[in-house]
Amino acid sequence: APAGPVKHVISLSPNGRSEIVYLLQGRKRGYYTLGPLFATCGDPIGLVRPHEYTVPPDHITVFPKIIPLTSLHLPSRSPQGTLRHHQPIFEDPARILNKRDYTAGDSLRRIDWKSSAAAGRLQIKQFEPSIALETSIFLNLNGAEYEAQHRIDAVELAIVVAASIANWVSEKRQAVGLVTNGVDPHTDSRYVPPIPCRKGRGHLIRLLEILARVQSAHTTSIAALLRKESPQLPWGTTVVVITGRAEETLFDELIQVQRRGQNVVLILVGRTVSVQKARQQARSLGFPLYAF
Repeated sequence: APAGPVKHVISLSPNGRSEIVYLLQGRKRGYYTLGPLFATCGDPIGLVRPHEYTVPPDHITVFPKIIPLTSLHLPSRSPQGTLRHHQPIFEDPARILNKRDYTAGDSLRRIDWKSSAAAGRLQIKQFEPSIALETSIFLNLNGAEYEAQHRIDAVELAIVVAASIANWVSEKRQAVGLVTNGVDPHTDSRYVPPIPCRKGRGHLIRLLEILARVQSAHTTSIAALLRKESPQLPWGTTVVVITGRAEETLFDELIQVQRRGQNVVLILVGRTVSVQKARQQARSLGFPLYAF
């Protein structure tokens, strides 16, 4: 919405010039049309026939709100990445942490011969544990899986959560992707194709543009979406499922996701009825559940 009036009448002296500035406030995410702009010019007493000018419309995208995440614990099984990890099974040979004296049983491949020659005794390289956090966000925008009384607010909150997680993962220089059953009213098919996991600021902007336009509708369920798209993901991918309701069919699919070697994080948004029951079930299956 503009902060001031959008109609102006101005008077120009010979060779005069005037500039009109409109301040637009993006209060709500979306894809908006600006214009067209109409201008009419003439002389004050009407001696010259007025001229009309039309500037064609343009468009602007308002991204969803991004909440800074100070600490987000997403599990990963992919070693040798750029994120530090506390488990030594994820040691990265490219990241040397320090050195220590040789002990019986150490691999000869870990010996640092230059340091050994300088110290006069065998030195072993110690590597820093690291992981690669490849994250695929499954955003449920099937309206039937949200409480009817709070559906609009819950869906918007789900989109904010998805945008915030995508931004957090991208800032860590990790790959992030998006899969959703929502619709894009500004495309011919209205279907939102899955976006594979990629790195970089440009890829994040593409995700945010889709999250700005996507809308809720009565589409396929999140369980069916997982059944179709999650087998295409590589081993070790972190699957973040954002939905408004956790049903038995969803948990059945999440079990299959785990069995394929992928990591599961379930996020419930809105006023969900059985949060405690879902939390207990998620704990018994061994994956985290967060509720907003």
